[in-house]
Amino acid sequence: DIKKMEKLLKKGIADLEIWLADIIRQGIATTEGQSYSFWQDISARMVDTKLGGLGPRIRSLQLLPSAYPNWPERMLEELANLYLMVSGFKRLEELPDSLQEQLLRMVGINTKKSEVLVQEGIEDEWGVIGEFEGVNIDNAGFRRTWLRGKTSRKIGLILEYNYQNRGYDTQWKVGHIYAGELVYYPAAYPLRALVKEPVDTGSTIKDLKGFPTAEAFRIAYADALAQHPWLAEFPCCLENVTPVLEKGKLILVDQEQKVIPVHATEMNTWKVMAISGGHPIKVFGEWTGEVFVLL
Repeated sequence: DIKKMEKLLKKGIADLEIWLADIIRQGIATTEGQSYSFWQDISARMVDTKLGGLGPRIRSLQLLPSAYPNWPERMLEELANLYLMVSGFKRLEELPDSLQEQLLRMVGINTKKSEVLVQEGIEDEWGVIGEFEGVNIDNAGFRRTWLRGKTSRKIGLILEYNYQNRGYDTQWKVGHIYAGELVYYPAAYPLRALVKEPVDTGSTIKDLKGFPTAEAFRIAYADALAQHPWLAEFPCCLENVTPVLEKGKLILVDQEQKVIPVHATEMNTWKVMAISGGHPIKVFGEWTGEVFVLL
């Protein structure tokens, strides 16, 4: 029942707060040599107390020391984000409804797909502006597909999982335009969405309006982050940026000579350099808070 679930949630949040405080007391350096069970035990406790969404997030922390030279800084940032969730959850009823929904989804209490689809959405033609495929820490394939409304200019994120290699429900073609009604999951900064019965119109995207400068993009990102403090991927189209290789790494330089760091595969790096030919171009990707992932 609801009271039993609330009791479990509160217990899980209390356990997580103690665990985070212990790490800070002992020092972040102590996390580097911790065994698998150190991360697995607290992750399992989160699952047992109905906070399953935090499990993978916690387990992924053990990868930071081997993945990043500045891992203590990143570890502190991730621990701070978890503590922000703890603080928010303890004051859940004081938060705006949209942020309550966001926080509940972050910890693993999800809105059912069927509940989302019955809502009234936005009828439009939706262009597929980018796609990213990956594998999460539980070895499940996932795909993020970004859509942009032709008339509404709204952006939607279709997040799908490829469990046991069964494939995805819908095959989106980047650059193609689909007609349909898009409905958002409840959130403080709505991005994740579903499209009711999308139909490929046969048309393709001719143009896509983006941020004219890096400064305009950063202002928009700051506004989004103010609404959703745990925003992991911010969709971003940049206009008039020139790809440049600096010490072997790709960067984007806008017309005001502001620099945006980029993460791109070797193939995408050379592709975008060839397309640009040293001239400004338009690109779409995801901003992680530190780097622009070129899509």
